[in-house]
Amino acid sequence: MSFDDDQFADEGLTEGDKRKRLLGLVAFVIFFLAVGTVLVLVFIFFTNSWTLAIMLVGFMMLYMTLMGWLAARKAHDKDL
Repeated sequence: MSFDDDQFADEGLTEGDKRKRLLGLVAFVIFFLAVGTVLVLVFIFFTNSWTLAIMLVGFMMLYMTLMGWLAARKAHDKDL
């Protein structure tokens, strides 16, 4: 497995671009946690159990994150 040297480089990005990227990442994390919270509350309504709701949503979000990460990788990085 080889990586291009400029794959992770921040060359050519201005401070404003870096700030926009960081704000986008923070907004994504906040949105991700908000969706998880809503799902936990919905599952609490259905299951009447905090523990089961948190376990279900935790597994579901972890699985979706893993599958998204696996699907988003480049074609030459498909081997684990």
